[in-house]
Amino acid sequence: MELLPDPGPFRRPLDPADRAVRRPREDPPGVQRRAEGRARGGLTGDPDRDRRFNPITWPGEIDTFTQPHFQLLHDLRLDDTTSLSQTFYLFQGEGAYEQLRTDRRLAEYDLPDVVLPDGSVITRSDLVRRRTVDEWDGGWVPTLRHEAGEWAFTLRGEARLHRAHHFGEVRWAQYYPVGVAPDHRYYDYQIEKRTGAAAAEVTWRAAGSLSLQAGLELAHHAYEMSEDRLKGVAFSDSFNFLLPRLGAVFRIAPEGEIYVHVARGMREPAFRNLYDPQDYYGVRTSLHPEDVWDWEAGVALRRPHWRPG
Repeated sequence: MELLPDPGPFRRPLDPADRAVRRPREDPPGVQRRAEGRARGGLTGDPDRDRRFNPITWPGEIDTFTQPHFQLLHDLRLDDTTSLSQTFYLFQGEGAYEQLRTDRRLAEYDLPDVVLPDGSVITRSDLVRRRTVDEWDGGWVPTLRHEAGEWAFTLRGEARLHRAHHFGEVRWAQYYPVGVAPDHRYYDYQIEKRTGAAAAEVTWRAAGSLSLQAGLELAHHAYEMSEDRLKGVAFSDSFNFLLPRLGAVFRIAPEGEIYVHVARGMREPAFRNLYDPQDYYGVRTSLHPEDVWDWEAGVALRRPHWRPG
């Protein structure tokens, strides 16, 4: 199969005759069915060979990303019954990847139509896009534990801050509009996410074989989008959670116990589910968080060399 030439440094419209160059194959609708067929050997009859099939045929589709992590772990014994553990972390990520896209609408990439010398109007083009992200994330996660006789108390906290700059560029196009600067940006925005949480938990050893546990967590998550240089979209959205939990464990033998547990779990929507600035057709939406109550009961057995799951 022939491929389009590596776009390299080209920043100009190509001759219409170049459209005769065959493009890499693209999956038509029903890609999920094709993927399932590959898993069963639907391409060559050999499932082991087909499962290693790579549908990416353009050699320039390479991710370049670096993300160093830094962590500071601190444990402090305040006295015989109280201890503090805390983690400080920071990471910074930066990278980009390029993709070849065929027969795409120029308007989707914030590009005007191209008028050829013969007067015909080009609204679609093959192109190469680059998507870049520059981000950092930092936080503090402390845990304080205290024991007093048959009681055990735990306090947990969480403070996190994430900031990122995302932008996309058109690196090359078969029909690149005259007068448009090279590496035209078709999206460019910044996003911030703030997270704060506090939780308390108490455990009571009510009897030799019975332990009761209760806990409550308060959590706050907030998104803020700003500096959208193309569409001018700016907004903030926040989610607040109240998450209780209760549990009991009854030991029936040195290596066995009965347990019952109930807890509420919630999760905020991902930012790009609320609004996707990278999608030309994206619109701002309002979503409710995921909300689930989890009920569990069972028997746990432990042996020196095995444990049923």
